[in-house]
Amino acid sequence: MSQLYDMARKAYQHIRALPAKPPLVLPGHMNAICSVVFLPDGKEVVSGGVGGNIRGWRVEDGCELGKGMWENSMVYAIAASNNGQWIATGGEEQHITIWNTVTCKKVFELEGHTNTVRSLAFSPDSGRLASGSTDQTVIVWNTTTGERLLGPLIGHAAPSVWCVAFSPDGDKIASCDGDDMRIWNSYSGDLVIRRIKIQAVSLVWTPDGQQLIAGCGEGFIKRFSSSTGSLHADWKAHTELVTSIAISPNGKFIASASEDKTVCLWDMMTSTSIVPALKCNDEVCSVAISPAGSHLASGGFDCKLRIWSLKGIIPSSLLKNTPTTSNVKVRPNGSLLTRTFVKPVQQGVLSSTEERPSEPLLTPPRVISGGQGEDCDSPVFLAYDGDVAPGGIIVKTSREATQHAPLSPSLVNVRASSGSPTTISDFGSRLPPAYSKTTTNGQAEDPGSSVLPTSDRNASPGISIVKTSREPTRQNPWKIDDT
Repeated sequence: MSQLYDMARKAYQHIRALPAKPPLVLPGHMNAICSVVFLPDGKEVVSGGVGGNIRGWRVEDGCELGKGMWENSMVYAIAASNNGQWIATGGEEQHITIWNTVTCKKVFELEGHTNTVRSLAFSPDSGRLASGSTDQTVIVWNTTTGERLLGPLIGHAAPSVWCVAFSPDGDKIASCDGDDMRIWNSYSGDLVIRRIKIQAVSLVWTPDGQQLIAGCGEGFIKRFSSSTGSLHADWKAHTELVTSIAISPNGKFIASASEDKTVCLWDMMTSTSIVPALKCNDEVCSVAISPAGSHLASGGFDCKLRIWSLKGIIPSSLLKNTPTTSNVKVRPNGSLLTRTFVKPVQQGVLSSTEERPSEPLLTPPRVISGGQGEDCDSPVFLAYDGDVAPGGIIVKTSREATQHAPLSPSLVNVRASSGSPTTISDFGSRLPPAYSKTTTNGQAEDPGSSVLPTSDRNASPGISIVKTSREPTRQNPWKIDDT
C-alpha cells in the first residue's frame, strides 16, 4: 500500500511540475540556432544561427514577423539594445552588423576583429557595444557613430572569447574564454580583475551588479563576487557543458541551457532546481528570459525556437516584480527610461540640522538601492517623495517647470523613529544632468505604480514638466499606493 502511495505522490508531483501550457515550438530555421534574444518590449524574440538568417517572432502566438535580415555566413551572436532601436549580429565573417529594428536595414558594419565574432553585448544606455571574438580580443564600439572606442583588449589566451557582458551600471565588462574570466573597466580598458580561473563559456551579471554567474564545463554553474572574484556558490546543474545562462530581471531565478539537451530553472538564493528540466530534442545553444520575466526562449541544434510562458512553470513568489536594483525599460515609442526600483524602510520622522518639518511621512521613506544615488551619472533619475538615496539624500518631486536640476543639497541629518542620525554627504557633482524626455503611455508613467520615473524637464502626458530636488517633504503628491 505504501508503495502505491509513493508512486501516486511522485506522479502527482511530476504532473504539478509540468508546464501548464506547452511551449511554442517554432520550426522556421533550417539550421542550428546559435543565439536568441528578446527585444526590450518583451513582445518579440529574435533568433539567428548557422544558416545566416535572422528571424523575428511574436512572443504571444509565435507568428513569424518576417524581419528580412540576412548574413552571408553563420550568425553566432545576437544582442538587442535597451532603447529598442538596434539589433547587433556577429559571426563567421568577422564583422559586426547593426540593424535598425523598425526598418530591418543595416545601419553599420563594424570591422576590427580578425576572426569569428562569438559574443555581443550592448551597454545599459545602448550607447556602446562590446564584442568578443575567436581572435582572443574584446572591442568596444560607439553605436551612434560606429567608431571603435576601446580595444582590441588583449589578455585572453584560450582560443575564443565566448561571452561578454556589461555590468548593470555600464562601468565594467566581464568576458570569458573557456579557461578564465576577466573583468575590465569599460571606459579605460584596465583590468579590474585580471583572472578568475574558470572553464566558463557563458556568464551573466546579477541585477545589483554584485555577482557574476557563469555556466561552466561538466555541467556546473558558479557564482562569484564581481569585486573580489571569490567564489560564492557552485552546483552541478547539468550533465554536460552549460552553454548559456540568463537571469530574471528581479534577480530571483536563473535559466541555464546545456549540451545535455535540457533547459533548467534555478532559485537564485538557494541554488536549487525550481522544476524538472525542460527537455529539448538536441543540444541547446542559447537561452533568454524576457524583460518582464514572464517568458523563456531557447534555441539549439534541433533548429527549433521554443518559447515558454513562465507563469505556468515558475512559482508566483519568484515572478513578482520586486527587484532591489535598476533595470532599463523602453516605452513603445523607443524612448529609454532607466527605472530605479526601491525597497521600503521603517516609516519614521525626518529631522534635519536645518529648519525642516518633522511630521511623519505619509508614505514610508525608501532607500534607493545600488551605486551612488542609483547610478547618479545616468541620464534619468527616478524617485518620488520620501525616497532616500545612498548617503541619505531625501528626494522631493514636484510638477513645476524648471530649466535645470537644483543640484545643491545641504548637509543634513536623517533620523528614523527607531534609528540614529545619518550624516548626508554632498553628492553635488554626481547627480544626473538635466535631461529632456517625454514619458508615454499613461499618466506620468503609470502613477498608480510603486515607482515613478522623474527627471528635470521630463514631460508627462497631460501634466506639466517634472522637477526633482533633494529637499525633504511631508507628502507624496502622486499618492502612490505600494500595496
